[in-house]
Amino acid sequence: MGTKLTNVNYRAFRGCKALKSVTVQNTTVPAADDESFNYFTATLYVPSAALSDYKAHAVWGKFAQVLPIVENLYLTITQSESGRVKIPVTKGANYAVVIEAEEGWKVNTVTFNG
Repeated sequence: MGTKLTNVNYRAFRGCKALKSVTVQNTTVPAADDESFNYFTATLYVPSAALSDYKAHAVWGKFAQVLPIVENLYLTITQSESGRVKIPVTKGANYAVVIEAEEGWKVNTVTFNG
């Protein structure tokens, strides 16, 4: 949902049982009523600056999880002291990473988003 959202209409997401996540870009909590959503099993992603406002809201706060929007995710692989590989990743995507150190080297650390 964009940054100019002011209201989620009555029954806008009614019956959306398969809804996994909702992302709202607004730092001001949009209006919504109990009938806007009828399944709150999804995760709600909101701007970090407004996280507590969404959690405290009578409707938005009902989501299973209310989490901050995370931008610029990276997988960083550091091999000993010889350098690192930084791979941009997309939220919600699946990745398989195979790490094989060359003979005589070992993987020191693997860090996700810091």
